[in-house]
Amino acid sequence: MSFRIPKNLKELNSIQTEAIIPVTLNDVDVDRMMAHVFELCAHSGRIKISKTKPDQFPEYVKKLAESGRITGLDVDERQTVLEGWLASTIVKVGQKGRSRGTRAMDFARPVSLACYRSGLPKGRVRSRQADILIYRAMQNQVRKMGELYPNGVISNLVLKAFGEGILLTENAIDEPRYDGSEIDINALLALTFFEEFEPRSGKVAITERFILLPGAVDPIGRDAIDYLAHYGPLTSTLAGTNALSAMFGLRLLQLPLRTAIACRTLLRNGNWVPDVLDGDSKNPLTIYCDFTQQSGSPSDLISQQCVQRDLEVLRQFFTDRILLRSVHLAWKNAYSTSDTSKFTGYRDELKRAVEVMDEPEMLISLRMQIQSIENSLPIDSDGDEDRLFIQGLRESGLDGAALLSRILNEGLQGEGLSKQIQWYWNCGGIAKSYGLLKGSAKARSSWRYAPSDDLLLALLVVCFVSKDGTRPRRRMPIGELLQIFKERFGLLIDEVPSELQSSEARSAVMENRQAFIRRLQLLGCFRGLSDDFAAQFVENPMGGES
Repeated sequence: MSFRIPKNLKELNSIQTEAIIPVTLNDVDVDRMMAHVFELCAHSGRIKISKTKPDQFPEYVKKLAESGRITGLDVDERQTVLEGWLASTIVKVGQKGRSRGTRAMDFARPVSLACYRSGLPKGRVRSRQADILIYRAMQNQVRKMGELYPNGVISNLVLKAFGEGILLTENAIDEPRYDGSEIDINALLALTFFEEFEPRSGKVAITERFILLPGAVDPIGRDAIDYLAHYGPLTSTLAGTNALSAMFGLRLLQLPLRTAIACRTLLRNGNWVPDVLDGDSKNPLTIYCDFTQQSGSPSDLISQQCVQRDLEVLRQFFTDRILLRSVHLAWKNAYSTSDTSKFTGYRDELKRAVEVMDEPEMLISLRMQIQSIENSLPIDSDGDEDRLFIQGLRESGLDGAALLSRILNEGLQGEGLSKQIQWYWNCGGIAKSYGLLKGSAKARSSWRYAPSDDLLLALLVVCFVSKDGTRPRRRMPIGELLQIFKERFGLLIDEVPSELQSSEARSAVMENRQAFIRRLQLLGCFRGLSDDFAAQFVENPMGGES
């Protein structure tokens, strides 16, 4: 059978749980959202309304070719060259429409801070609110730093890092402009091309959003600010945005996993985990990363097992977050305003709702939600079959939250679970140069955690920034680095998760640690003064203080 929650029940027929996780778990592309992140950073959380026509790529190229700003060749030949150059380096061009027969610009590649001037991507829906989350996390980090980072620091940081050759002001009507200096040829082409686009209008301010798990969100801002403040001006725009994309992808992949742990813990014992209470909490994840690159080796298999474990966590998370949404709704309906007014925030309300989940008032309210689903089913053979399904669950002994959870899970998980998995492998970067996941996108059994060089380098350099964010160190013992990887990023290299402990696993991690050291040697940042583990050091690839 194919049971579905009736569409008219808006509070129940939805897979969105914004109060639990502040993003829309669906397919997402970190590269695609970078232009929006840049604009939010450059203009203090405001985005202009795009007037770009994505399906008119040839027309925009022709306009540039005829503008006189680019010389050489005749106009037709110039347009042909420019179209190929722009499509390969400046804008991602794809197909649109049901027949996929129309070429259209999708997003501007982050070759310059000014890529947001393009107005691409045209809409923000496919950013899934992740661009806003990233910017808010950066804001939170700046606030934590206090006087070290005054107002406007984020725009200054991105301008110094990625704004070579750009004039930029906070004026609402101003767009980034070329300042006439010598800059990278691709950045110059991008600036010149985007100036041919229609001027954008207005500015939409992005509002604050509730964050249930600051422990899973605040680190996004710390990573970004640490990198921009200490390394941004030292790298090319392409290398810098690649590093940010790598770190954003890792944190966004981990966000639902960390939220899943919090939700499961609340439902099991009624308590919140540290991630809910502290933005500086240790990362609770145990992601074993394979560096041996030997398919089928013990280390490789442990990494694959960790992926399968985390996919199962995501499956349970879908059920838990949908249930918690309904339990909170039932609690609000079951108790009067006077009884609930003493709870000052969503965290307290949700905790209380779980605590009283089995009380008579709550059971009645939960049953009313189930009754509303039954009453909304169509009066036909399909509706009768759905009612029999619910009745069968009742007769099996289920009631209250357990019954509602089964009904919601059956009625929503087909679409919702697949979208969660899309988020996971998109953020894992299977098809990216900076990914954490390796394997075939179409074969989940092949997925394993194996950080790319780009991701490893991005994580390495921020590990060297002091905890107060004021300075980068020059080197540290490898043991300290491995501990930072574990506590800050939830990545295991020389140990395995407790549930996978075995004699074979202990042998595998020794081999994996040596493979990790070989990778560091290839990157030119490992110094082993002897075979003694305590005398082995990792040096900052970007330099730092002694």
